[in-house]
Amino acid sequence: MSTTRRNILAAIPACGLAAIVPAAASLPPVDEELFRLRDEFLRNTANLDRLNHEFWLSEVAYREELARLGKTLSDDLADGFPIAERMGAHSNEECDAAGGREIELVEAIMRTPAQSLAGLAVKAEALRIAGLRRDEAIWREDELIEMDWADEMAARFVMDVERLGRAAA
Repeated sequence: MSTTRRNILAAIPACGLAAIVPAAASLPPVDEELFRLRDEFLRNTANLDRLNHEFWLSEVAYREELARLGKTLSDDLADGFPIAERMGAHSNEECDAAGGREIELVEAIMRTPAQSLAGLAVKAEALRIAGLRRDEAIWREDELIEMDWADEMAARFVMDVERLGRAAA
Protein backbone atom coordinates (compact mmCIF):
# COMPACT_ATOMS: atom_id res chain seq x y z
CA MET A 1 0.00 0.00 0.00
CA SER A 2 1.33 3.45 -0.86
CA THR A 3 1.46 6.00 1.93
CA THR A 4 -0.87 8.66 0.62
CA ARG A 5 -3.26 10.30 3.04
CA ARG A 6 -6.22 8.83 1.14
CA ASN A 7 -4.87 5.27 1.45
CA ILE A 8 -4.06 5.76 5.11
CA LEU A 9 -7.55 7.04 5.88
CA ALA A 10 -9.17 4.25 3.85
CA ALA A 11 -7.19 1.62 5.78
CA ILE A 12 -8.24 2.77 9.25
CA PRO A 13 -11.33 0.51 9.48
CA ALA A 14 -9.46 -2.54 8.12
CA CYS A 15 -6.34 -2.57 10.26
CA GLY A 16 -6.87 -0.18 13.11
CA LEU A 17 -5.26 3.07 14.10
CA ALA A 18 -2.13 1.46 15.62
CA ALA A 19 -1.02 0.23 12.20
CA ILE A 20 -1.72 3.56 10.52
CA VAL A 21 0.23 5.93 12.77
CA PRO A 22 3.73 4.79 11.67
CA ALA A 23 2.78 5.10 8.01
CA ALA A 24 1.32 8.58 8.56
CA ALA A 25 4.45 9.67 10.41
CA SER A 26 6.52 8.85 7.31
CA LEU A 27 4.64 11.38 5.15
CA PRO A 28 6.48 14.61 4.42
CA PRO A 29 5.22 17.56 6.47
CA VAL A 30 2.75 19.82 4.68
CA ASP A 31 4.27 23.09 3.41
CA GLU A 32 7.70 22.25 4.84
CA GLU A 33 9.47 24.14 2.01
CA LEU A 34 7.28 27.21 2.55
CA PHE A 35 8.08 27.23 6.26
CA ARG A 36 11.81 26.85 5.51
CA LEU A 37 11.63 29.76 3.05
CA ARG A 38 9.64 31.79 5.60
CA ASP A 39 12.33 31.28 8.26
CA GLU A 40 15.05 32.36 5.82
CA PHE A 41 12.91 35.31 4.71
CA LEU A 42 12.35 36.47 8.31
CA ARG A 43 16.07 36.17 9.13
CA ASN A 44 16.92 38.18 6.00
CA THR A 45 14.23 40.74 6.86
CA ALA A 46 15.62 41.22 10.38
CA ASN A 47 19.10 41.67 8.91
CA LEU A 48 17.80 44.09 6.27
CA ASP A 49 15.94 46.11 8.92
CA ARG A 50 19.15 46.34 11.00
CA LEU A 51 21.23 47.35 7.96
CA ASN A 52 18.68 49.94 6.87
CA HIS A 53 18.61 51.41 10.38
CA GLU A 54 22.42 51.62 10.48
CA PHE A 55 22.44 53.20 7.02
CA TRP A 56 19.75 55.70 8.07
CA LEU A 57 21.82 56.68 11.12
CA SER A 58 24.86 57.22 8.90
CA GLU A 59 22.72 59.36 6.56
CA VAL A 60 21.59 61.53 9.48
CA ALA A 61 25.19 61.93 10.65
CA TYR A 62 26.25 62.72 7.06
CA ARG A 63 23.66 65.49 6.69
CA GLU A 64 24.65 66.91 10.07
CA GLU A 65 28.32 66.89 8.98
CA LEU A 66 27.44 68.67 5.73
CA ALA A 67 25.56 71.33 7.71
CA ARG A 68 28.48 71.69 10.15
CA LEU A 69 30.87 72.20 7.22
CA GLY A 70 28.49 74.62 5.49
CA LYS A 71 28.24 72.31 2.48
CA THR A 72 25.32 70.88 0.56
CA LEU A 73 24.73 67.48 -0.95
CA SER A 74 25.44 69.06 -4.35
CA ASP A 75 28.81 70.31 -3.09
CA ASP A 76 29.77 66.81 -1.94
CA LEU A 77 28.49 65.35 -5.23
CA ALA A 78 30.61 67.79 -7.24
CA ASP A 79 33.69 66.65 -5.28
CA GLY A 80 32.90 62.92 -5.80
CA PHE A 81 31.21 62.35 -2.41
CA PRO A 82 34.35 62.34 -0.22
CA ILE A 83 32.39 63.28 2.92
CA ALA A 84 29.72 60.66 2.29
CA GLU A 85 32.31 57.95 1.65
CA ARG A 86 34.30 58.91 4.74
CA MET A 87 31.15 58.60 6.83
CA GLY A 88 29.85 55.41 5.21
CA ALA A 89 26.76 57.13 3.86
CA HIS A 90 27.54 56.93 0.15
CA SER A 91 26.35 53.41 -0.57
CA ASN A 92 25.58 50.25 1.26
CA GLU A 93 26.28 47.07 -0.66
CA GLU A 94 25.06 44.96 2.28
CA CYS A 95 21.64 46.66 2.17
CA ASP A 96 21.48 46.19 -1.58
CA ALA A 97 22.38 42.51 -1.28
CA ALA A 98 19.86 41.87 1.51
CA GLY A 99 17.17 43.77 -0.44
CA GLY A 100 17.90 41.67 -3.52
CA ARG A 101 17.73 38.51 -1.41
CA GLU A 102 14.37 39.62 -0.02
CA ILE A 103 12.99 39.84 -3.57
CA GLU A 104 14.41 36.39 -4.41
CA LEU A 105 12.86 34.89 -1.27
CA VAL A 106 9.42 36.46 -1.87
CA GLU A 107 9.48 35.15 -5.44
CA ALA A 108 10.49 31.66 -4.21
CA ILE A 109 7.69 31.73 -1.62
CA MET A 110 5.16 32.77 -4.24
CA ARG A 111 6.33 30.03 -6.67
CA THR A 112 6.04 27.30 -4.02
CA PRO A 113 2.51 25.86 -3.95
CA ALA A 114 0.73 26.12 -0.59
CA GLN A 115 -0.94 22.94 0.60
CA SER A 116 -2.69 24.39 3.65
CA LEU A 117 -4.13 27.58 5.05
CA ALA A 118 -0.95 27.95 7.12
CA GLY A 119 1.03 27.79 3.87
CA LEU A 120 -1.13 30.55 2.39
CA ALA A 121 -0.45 32.59 5.51
CA VAL A 122 3.30 32.31 4.81
CA LYS A 123 2.69 33.79 1.36
CA ALA A 124 0.50 36.57 2.77
CA GLU A 125 3.08 37.43 5.43
CA ALA A 126 5.87 37.68 2.86
CA LEU A 127 3.75 39.95 0.66
CA ARG A 128 2.79 42.15 3.61
CA ILE A 129 6.37 42.52 4.87
CA ALA A 130 7.78 43.15 1.40
CA GLY A 131 4.92 45.60 0.79
CA LEU A 132 5.93 47.56 3.87
CA ARG A 133 9.19 48.41 2.16
CA ARG A 134 7.34 49.68 -0.91
CA ASP A 135 4.68 51.75 0.82
CA GLU A 136 4.17 51.56 4.55
CA ALA A 137 0.72 53.16 4.35
CA ILE A 138 -0.64 50.23 2.33
CA TRP A 139 -0.67 47.99 5.38
CA ARG A 140 -2.22 50.31 7.94
CA GLU A 141 -5.87 49.34 8.20
CA ASP A 142 -7.07 52.91 8.70
CA GLU A 143 -5.26 54.16 5.59
CA LEU A 144 -6.36 51.53 3.10
CA ILE A 145 -9.08 53.83 1.78
CA GLU A 146 -6.34 56.20 0.58
CA MET A 147 -5.10 53.56 -1.87
CA ASP A 148 -6.24 52.92 -5.38
CA TRP A 149 -9.05 50.35 -5.54
CA ALA A 150 -7.03 47.36 -6.82
CA ASP A 151 -4.24 47.88 -4.27
CA GLU A 152 -6.78 48.23 -1.46
CA MET A 153 -8.56 45.01 -2.42
CA ALA A 154 -5.25 43.12 -2.69
CA ALA A 155 -4.08 44.46 0.68
CA ARG A 156 -7.34 43.47 2.38
CA PHE A 157 -7.12 39.98 0.88
CA VAL A 158 -3.51 39.53 2.01
CA MET A 159 -4.37 40.63 5.56
CA ASP A 160 -7.36 38.27 5.72
CA VAL A 161 -5.38 35.27 4.46
CA GLU A 162 -2.59 36.00 6.93
CA ARG A 163 -5.07 36.35 9.81
CA LEU A 164 -6.91 33.11 8.96
CA GLY A 165 -3.68 31.21 8.41
CA ARG A 166 -2.30 32.26 11.76
CA ALA A 167 -5.53 31.15 13.45
CA ALA A 168 -5.34 27.76 11.73
CA ALA A 169 -1.67 27.15 12.55
